[in-house]
Amino acid sequence: YTFLELYNGMSFPEAVEFLARRANIALPERDEGGAKRTGLSHDQKDLYLKINRLAAVHYHHNLKSMTAEHASQQYLVKRGLNDEIVEKFRLGLSTDEWSGLGKLFESKGVPLQAAETLGLLKPKKVQPKSGPKSEGFFDLFRERLMFPIFSPSGDVIGFGGRTLTDQLPKYVNSSDSPVFHKSKVLYGLHETGKFIRAQDEAIVVEGYMDAISLYAAGIKNVVAILGTAFTPEHAKLLKRYTLNVKMLLDGDEAGINAADRSLPVLLEAGLMAKGFILPEKMDPDDYVRANGADALRLEISRAPELFNLLLSQRWMKIYHGSSSEKVQIIDEAANSMKNMASPQLKDLYIMELSRQLDVDLGWVRRSLAQSIQNLAPKVQGAPVPQAPVAAGPSRPGQPMPTAQQSVQMAQQQRGPNGPQGQAMSPRTNPQQPQQAPPPDEPRPQTQAQYQDEDLTEARPERVILKGAPKDEVFVMSLLMYRQLLFKELVDS
Repeated sequence: YTFLELYNGMSFPEAVEFLARRANIALPERDEGGAKRTGLSHDQKDLYLKINRLAAVHYHHNLKSMTAEHASQQYLVKRGLNDEIVEKFRLGLSTDEWSGLGKLFESKGVPLQAAETLGLLKPKKVQPKSGPKSEGFFDLFRERLMFPIFSPSGDVIGFGGRTLTDQLPKYVNSSDSPVFHKSKVLYGLHETGKFIRAQDEAIVVEGYMDAISLYAAGIKNVVAILGTAFTPEHAKLLKRYTLNVKMLLDGDEAGINAADRSLPVLLEAGLMAKGFILPEKMDPDDYVRANGADALRLEISRAPELFNLLLSQRWMKIYHGSSSEKVQIIDEAANSMKNMASPQLKDLYIMELSRQLDVDLGWVRRSLAQSIQNLAPKVQGAPVPQAPVAAGPSRPGQPMPTAQQSVQMAQQQRGPNGPQGQAMSPRTNPQQPQQAPPPDEPRPQTQAQYQDEDLTEARPERVILKGAPKDEVFVMSLLMYRQLLFKELVDS
């Protein structure tokens, strides 16, 4: 189990299931308490994986049987993908036939409804010229270069298809199914995971061809996020291989937006995120063809931290020195930094914000904390925090302090050193004996005496604090302010 978890990046349940299938051992459908386990039964999952495997073999055979003049073969040549790459990633072809895959499934006894669940077939309704209405299925993928999507353990769990004609959309992915969830899958990881682990670094690109082109160019520690945003599930999966992630971004607005959405996820997961923006209208394959693989490796090695990249290439683009722009940039940064896992890295980013905005470090810390607080979900009915007030007696015309402010005032009266480490003063200096109060003045009451008294109503007599130790002054102040708290509760 440990080997599969570390080497293949599997979770413990995935490792157990993988080994059980390899050994043809049926895992129990119920846990030790007798409750039925959630999710797919093993028979259901095996059926779905078998259907996907049949489809992958079918598509791969189609591609291998095409002549050099076919659009699929010409596309492979254009992208520089040789037979080794085709075999490594099991690339395939869906033909223009409407029911080629469906006929294969029928001949193999595969339930077509299960293939529909996997997003391989789609139901059709045909009204014949005579007789009752009949139902059937047609192939969802047609005239597309096919990319099987593998789990880390090597099972085919879904497909992507790139058009070979002018049909839109350009790419089509399998819909989510019982065995495929796009937000949890990193394309190519089954082949590239060992290189990511060996180099302790993952290069993240957007699509299938981006990943395959880099792999073919010798940059093999690469995965693709299938055109979606980088998700917490992606981060969790990558952390099994490395903590170092470099985003290779298209140089258009969509690429920058994807980086902006991905950064909070990367930082919250505790991943060290860096990034490199490709020149405009270039994908990784274009860059390699124009500049060579070594040039791209060099740029990747020099990639700045993704936070700094977004700060300079996106957030600071609006900046002309005004105060409102500084606040706006802090708000942008707060969205990425709100749940950072590393406090040390957060401090470094705060220093970078201070340097770029040319403002005081303390202002950045306070403003960032306020922006992050503003992003937190508001709980209906929650009390609004009161701003602290200066210590000291209230003056005529001033509002009565709240209970929270009263406690803060009492704490300030207590002094910075607390009961165990009082500041030295003539009253507390052990080298000077404390003077007893004059006989005609009442002696200060003790802490125990105050605890036993009812202070919900104002006391008519004066309380003399002169000569009392600071501990008793502190406790006495709290008890005296209880009456203010009681009044607030009654008034509300």
